[in-house]
Parts: sequence; C-alpha cells; structure tokens
Amino acid sequence: RLIVERFPLLYEGYTYKYGHIAYVEGRPPAPVIIVHHNYAGLKQFDIDQACFLAKCGYVGLAIDTYKESSLVGVPDQTLTYAFEDRDPKWDLDSYGKAVKE
Repeated sequence: RLIVERFPLLYEGYTYKYGHIAYVEGRPPAPVIIVHHNYAGLKQFDIDQACFLAKCGYVGLAIDTYKESSLVGVPDQTLTYAFEDRDPKWDLDSYGKAVKE
C-alpha cells in the first residue's frame, strides 16, 4: 500500500511546511530520492513523481523549497525589471556576451 504523508522540513531555523514523502508500507528502509520542483514551486506533478519513485522501490521526497514571503499579495508592492533601465545601444549576441553596436 502506497503511503503519502505531509513532511515538513526544518532547515537553518525555517520550516518548509509543504513537503510530501511517499513510501510503500511494510517495505524495508530504502534510498531517498528528492524530487525538486521547477521555477513555479511544488505542484501535484512533483508529488506524483515521488509516488512513482516509491512504487519503484525508493522513498520519494518532494519539498517546496521556496520560503513564504509576507510581500506576496500586498497590493502596494510594485515590481521593477532591470531590463527597463538598459541602454538600447547594447544588445546580446548568440553567446550571451554584451557587444556594443
């Protein structure tokens, strides 16, 4: 029987509370494989991958490594983008080196 449980992780004084651990009940100890989310944070897909790994004989551990921020959702916060301040005479070539025209 596949078990999926919440798995909060404490690291350097901060609790990452949106983790999940997946394992098969009754199996002996097994290697743990960490499923790292993409830029958008932990999603159901990542938890499903941990479940797949558990069915393959491992323990799957999916943790959202982003810290919660009090700035998220605050209406008076504005974002600034560095590219808006760039010099239009500068451009990037195909290798990412800055070249002056």
